[in-house]
Amino acid sequence: MDTQLVQHRPMDFDQNRLRDVWKHACFLVKVAYDLDWAVGQFEMLEKQAPNCLIKAVLLLNIGMTHTLQAEYEHAEQTFKKVLPLHRFMAPLAHYLLGLVRFELTEYEQAQISFKLCAYILKQTDCNRSYHSLGLDFTLSHHLVQENEEIAAYEWTLKQKG
Repeated sequence: MDTQLVQHRPMDFDQNRLRDVWKHACFLVKVAYDLDWAVGQFEMLEKQAPNCLIKAVLLLNIGMTHTLQAEYEHAEQTFKKVLPLHRFMAPLAHYLLGLVRFELTEYEQAQISFKLCAYILKQTDCNRSYHSLGLDFTLSHHLVQENEEIAAYEWTLKQKG
């Protein structure tokens, strides 16, 4: 008698479910402004992400939602997780790290994040669109350089006391 082994994964990936929950979480951020619930939904999806790109996008959503809540330390930790996942997303993660570090008045670290972002953008295109991933955002080299200069200025003022 032959026995067949059927392997079941505890959380089979369902693309339609991912899309539906993602849309609902985005609705909660944009319209209902239930940010805590939205973070929970994005975190649930991130744990089930089928690949690094989707995981990176979900982590960016989590970090941006933490930023909207002024939970900058949580946002910083979340954006750091994006960096090793996908090189297309790395410039955006560096840029967002720069923004939250600026909010935390860590101007030198913000400047470093902006410099890393600018370096990557300069090596590829000077602008990077993230529209194809559902993010309504184009990262421009010019914007990154402006933010780097502002962070450098603030760091200088902070050093002078």
